[in-house]
Amino acid sequence: MSWMTIFKYLLPKKIGPDEFLIFVLGAGLALIVLQGFDSETAPYISAIFLAILGSFSYRWQKEVDRKNEIAAELRNLFAEFAEASNSVYYSQPFIGVDFSEVEKKEFYSIGTKEQHFGIVRDKITLLAPSLVVESVKRHDKAMRTWKIEFTKDGNISIERKAKMNEIINNYHTSYEIALTEMRKCVADKIAG
Repeated sequence: MSWMTIFKYLLPKKIGPDEFLIFVLGAGLALIVLQGFDSETAPYISAIFLAILGSFSYRWQKEVDRKNEIAAELRNLFAEFAEASNSVYYSQPFIGVDFSEVEKKEFYSIGTKEQHFGIVRDKITLLAPSLVVESVKRHDKAMRTWKIEFTKDGNISIERKAKMNEIINNYHTSYEIALTEMRKCVADKIAG
């Protein structure tokens, strides 16, 4: 087994120049100590080098932990988006299902579910990368179009039904695109 193979397994996938330098210095010190460096000064030199190595390792680990923390925050926010979006969609008065006047009024106005969706959308706008924000804004626009065009009396003409099917398909497509961008974002945060 060559030294390069050993280094390949010992080193993390992505390593910066600082970490590489410390690794080489630590390996060099270990070789010096193993070859019989002055036995009285070797522990002190080893301690100094290990302290330096530890400080760089600590910084690197904190950076990794922060990336994981950001990915977890985004995952939670994106899950909240999915919940809020579905909550608005499934609050619609379905044909053949009796909805009270209160439920209908809540749906046709900007009710608490839609307000919650707006809050989550705004959080994503502040925290997420631009591709996710753009997809969420497209979904928000599709949702608003869907709600505006939603029939209030349940009677619908064939032409209107075709238009509503197109609007609903646009709504679902924009939702799927937003979820796909969110999954990519979280994967990128974890990988990078």
